[in-house]
Amino acid sequence: MVSIDCHSFNSTLYSISKLYEVNEKDLQEFLLSTDIDDYFPKHNPNNTGDEILLNLFEKKFGKAKQTIDKIYWFHLTSSLENTDFKEGLLPLENAIEHVWNNLESILHNTPHLINIKYLRKKGVPSYEFMMKFKAKQNGPLNWTMKNI
Repeated sequence: MVSIDCHSFNSTLYSISKLYEVNEKDLQEFLLSTDIDDYFPKHNPNNTGDEILLNLFEKKFGKAKQTIDKIYWFHLTSSLENTDFKEGLLPLENAIEHVWNNLESILHNTPHLINIKYLRKKGVPSYEFMMKFKAKQNGPLNWTMKNI
């Protein structure tokens, strides 16, 4: 039995490597080389991104060799340095301009900036994102991005 410890990126890699009995380096290489955005248009799957990733992973490494005993979830999140959260965690409709400005600031010297500007202008092609944005929910929202 394996406990999945998600308190950090490294502890998560270690836990998954134990679960599947694979080398951490091979696991990280798989994650970095797998491009779900590239996979979708070529294969037009009906599955969600997490299901596709699991299927691709298990196609390469096989099914889990251990069973999961416990999962320790932590909010693996990042924020800008010196963020004080004095306004709390804002609903998406109140935070969206800050999010776009921060993303543009972070990516200003990278080839990713053009994509962020496009998404900001044209909208995010994500059903889940748009549902939450249009619903103007009162709670906070996370938005997962591949680490750059």
